[in-house]
Amino acid sequence: MLEPFGALGASLMIQAATALHFDAVPTRRDGVPVYPEIYAIHVGGRFGDLSPFDFWPTRKEVFIENDPLAVLTAINDRAITRIAVPDTIATSVDFSSLISAGWSERNSALERVTSAFAYSAEGRVASPDVTVTGLDPATEVNPSFTLDPQASLDAFGGLTSQDFGHLWDGAEFDTRVWLQVVAARLAEQPAQVRERVVESRRALMTDGLVTESYRRVSPDEALGMLVR
Repeated sequence: MLEPFGALGASLMIQAATALHFDAVPTRRDGVPVYPEIYAIHVGGRFGDLSPFDFWPTRKEVFIENDPLAVLTAINDRAITRIAVPDTIATSVDFSSLISAGWSERNSALERVTSAFAYSAEGRVASPDVTVTGLDPATEVNPSFTLDPQASLDAFGGLTSQDFGHLWDGAEFDTRVWLQVVAARLAEQPAQVRERVVESRRALMTDGLVTESYRRVSPDEALGMLVR
């Protein structure tokens, strides 16, 4: 992610991946709950809290400098197999000149990454070959909480211990910690930036539901689209 809330341009892809994580093993939802191993990499800044999309706990959001080697290292450290990259002009990066065995770092990623997609922060890419449309208003809940974090604080801050009684052990503690993180990151992006992204998202809507588009790219091409 290269700009404030840029990952919202792939919000439906993120939600589809998360849903598949839970569908693959249904007990991950409530029997033996497990959050998906998905990661949001903020490149060159802190671009807004994405925890409503299950980028949680906090290690799932990674903040690194605007450097292709740093991004490649983050991808390899987490053994990421599928990536979505901002729709920028791909450039050739000679990783072998940036670090010892840089060629191995590059080849390791190319061997492991099975699919890559370009997305736009605005939600639509040029020459798309994948289009996804939300079919239920529920697909806008996570974007709404992301762009209006105060709504998360209001919705969950008043819950009592009794409200957590039917959930897994630790749910109350986890929620309290999450709310602290949300509150701490409120000022990460100013209100006018959030409002601009809200308006941009509305432009993607038909009857309150968003359509996003993406473009398949090769893993090799994706490694040239990691930074500004």
